[in-house]
Amino acid sequence: MKTLLVCLSLLYVNSIYSQKNKDDFTYDKDSKSIIPKYLGKVILLKGKAIGQRDGQDVLLKKGAKIYPNDTIKTQSKSLVKIEMVDKTLMTAGPDTTLAFEKWQYKSKEDRKATFNLIRGKMRAHFKVKAKEENSLKIKVGTVAMGVRGTRILANMYTQVSGIQVSHVATLSGKTQVYDKLTDITLNQEAGGQYISFLKRDGTLLKSEDRPLSKKEIKYLKSDDKDPMKYFRPFMKEFKGKTITNQDGNDQGSNEYGKSTLQRSKKNKNSSWKKTLNKLNERLEETN
Repeated sequence: MKTLLVCLSLLYVNSIYSQKNKDDFTYDKDSKSIIPKYLGKVILLKGKAIGQRDGQDVLLKKGAKIYPNDTIKTQSKSLVKIEMVDKTLMTAGPDTTLAFEKWQYKSKEDRKATFNLIRGKMRAHFKVKAKEENSLKIKVGTVAMGVRGTRILANMYTQVSGIQVSHVATLSGKTQVYDKLTDITLNQEAGGQYISFLKRDGTLLKSEDRPLSKKEIKYLKSDDKDPMKYFRPFMKEFKGKTITNQDGNDQGSNEYGKSTLQRSKKNKNSSWKKTLNKLNERLEETN
């Protein structure tokens, strides 16, 4: 009798679990395939991240699903990496708010999406090229990027002076960058960056289209560990609106200020890379 009750209980739990998983998929008649309703899962998490869904806050954990129209928020020392169902890897840095505004998925190649970096830092690797040009978009303030298959970085923040900075860069592949305020569209090659500075009233102060220096590219590509297990560097923040020559050799290099994690350092001689490596080491210990 006891064995029978245990078996019935297991069947009931499995039935609920199967129904719950079943609800996460839908059948597409056109492609004759099963399509997930969620757009990705959390594969790496350091610190605390919140998912906002239908007006409710959900504490994100490793393995948590992210759905269309979700917004994720990280705390000041937190990082979260999401693997999308199309195999895209998307990472939100410290003190970041990232909204998944649009998601239409039929296959890895055939999908449309809009991601809105409201504040903070992000980087993404779109491994599979999109079927249509600019079907994948990233909004960063008044600047937007159209991507297909590439690695990109983006920052969105407000300086102490009140200047709002929208900063996007292409690390590999090609992107199309559009600035709404200047009505400028440019094709950005690998190693390119675009920065927009807005005044407090939202009017344009300055915008720049410049290449990243060799030093900056080396920094952003510095961590060659498994991206499925480790976090990679983000772009740093500008001290001001001036773009200077950082290493004396390459033109168009950034005048970088301290990143969010660097501001939390206790050891003056420690670097961002050491800080990132420590986070990755701790993360590896917990896996």
